[in-house]
Amino acid sequence: MRSPTLPAPAGPDPARRGLLRLGSAQLGFARPALTGLCAACLGVVLGGCVLDGGNPVREAAKAAGIAPPPATAPDFVARSRREGGDFLPVGVSAPPRAIRAKSAAGVKDLEADLDASRQRNEARGRDAAKAGGTTQAR
Repeated sequence: MRSPTLPAPAGPDPARRGLLRLGSAQLGFARPALTGLCAACLGVVLGGCVLDGGNPVREAAKAAGIAPPPATAPDFVARSRREGGDFLPVGVSAPPRAIRAKSAAGVKDLEADLDASRQRNEARGRDAAKAGGTTQAR
């Protein structure tokens, strides 16, 4: 039943055209456009909550006094942490490392040592396979 104050619409029924009806007022938006607009606004609002680094639920619980106290690190964890473990500020370069990179000659020596170790291990594996193949299971 139509409200006596609104005239009958010209053309098809507004519900069939996809127009949204709120009470007796009529919005001229199609439902998908209105839904998309609401979703975009909600995304912007909630995205702002994430970007500030805080948790709104946690902050509200802290303000109300019902949040649990923050957990303290166990002793072995606290002892293993370095002093000044904070992040470096933007624009400040990291301190130089105490260990220098290997020279080209050092890298070649290391590769030769690793190749020799691989060859020794492969020879031991072949010997073990031969010894294992000669025994008979009882």
